[in-house]
Amino acid sequence: VNAAQAAVWGFARSLALEAPLIQCRRIDLEHDHRTPDAARLWQELHSGGEDQVAIRNGDAYVPRLVRVAAPEPEHDVKLSGDATYLVTGGFGSLGLRAAAALVNSGARHVALCGRRGLTVEACAEVAELQRRGAHVTAIQADVADADDVARMLETITSTLPPLRGVVHAAGVLDDNVISEQRWEQAYGVLAPKVGGAWHLHRLLATTPLD
Repeated sequence: VNAAQAAVWGFARSLALEAPLIQCRRIDLEHDHRTPDAARLWQELHSGGEDQVAIRNGDAYVPRLVRVAAPEPEHDVKLSGDATYLVTGGFGSLGLRAAAALVNSGARHVALCGRRGLTVEACAEVAELQRRGAHVTAIQADVADADDVARMLETITSTLPPLRGVVHAAGVLDDNVISEQRWEQAYGVLAPKVGGAWHLHRLLATTPLD
C-alpha cells in the first residue's frame, strides 16, 4: 500500500539482525486507520515473542515458513522483435547479462543506459549482441535524475521502435553495517535504485509495457 514503508520494514529487519540488543520490533498497523490503535500497539510491544507482526481486522499475523509443492516450470518468455527493451545500468555486468537474456528471448532492439556511458569493457559484449542480430543503442543517462530519464525516454521514442519493457538494473554497491552507515552513503545507493525506479514508474505510467 505504501512503497516507502517497505524500505523502512527492510531497514528494521537489518537492524534487528545487526544489533539484537536493541530488540527492534516491527509492527505493521492497518493502513486505513487514521488514528492508530494505541492500546493494541502497546499490547504487541509488550507481548514478547514475535518481532514481526501485521495487524489486520484485529488479528495478528506473523511470518511462518510453510513447505509447498514445487511450482510448474514456466514457459519461455518470447519478446517482440518489433519493440524496444530498455536496460538501465546497461553497461555493468548485470545489465549486460540482462540484455543478453532479452536477445535470447527474441528482442531485437535493446537500449542500454548508464551514468558513465558505454565503457570499453562493455564494447565486446555489445558487439556480440549485434553479431547475433540485435540493434543495440547506448545512451548516457543517470536514472537518479528525472530530467535525464525524461531525455532518455524521448530519445527512445523518437529514434527507436515503441518501448515495451524495462529491466531496472542500475545500482551502486556501497554497503556497510548500520552503526557505521552515513546518510551520504545511503543516499548514493538509494538514488539510482529507488529514485530511478520511481522516475521510470512515473514517466512510463501511460506507456503500455509487456
